[in-house]
Amino acid sequence: MDEIIKSLSEKFNLSEPAVRSAAGSLLKLLQQKSAGTEFEEWIRQVPGAAALLAAAPAGVADSGSGLLGGLMGALGGGPDFSKALAALQSAGVPMEKALPFAREFIGEARQKWGNEPVDAVLNRIPMLKTLLG
Repeated sequence: MDEIIKSLSEKFNLSEPAVRSAAGSLLKLLQQKSAGTEFEEWIRQVPGAAALLAAAPAGVADSGSGLLGGLMGALGGGPDFSKALAALQSAGVPMEKALPFAREFIGEARQKWGNEPVDAVLNRIPMLKTLLG
């Protein structure tokens, strides 16, 4: 995960602590939405992923309500998408970088561990899979 964190930090001009927090928040949301063993297996296989997940801020599942959640729902993003954006913003990723950041995170995960394990998790969250690819 350290390589991904460094790459995202440089690409988006964000501090490594902000990127770690954002990545952990994305992992936490994916974990909460992907009941089953494929996510847990993926976390075990990815060095550093468990630590990011453990350090992720609490309350990611409750993010995305209020104005942002309503706006994203009205735009067709749905509650999972608004939760992801809210979690990234809380971690320090500006709104204009949140979606590109999430896409890049998923892209880095695909390069590192392949499409199959990433898709197995994203298939549990259709709206995020559509938006993040």
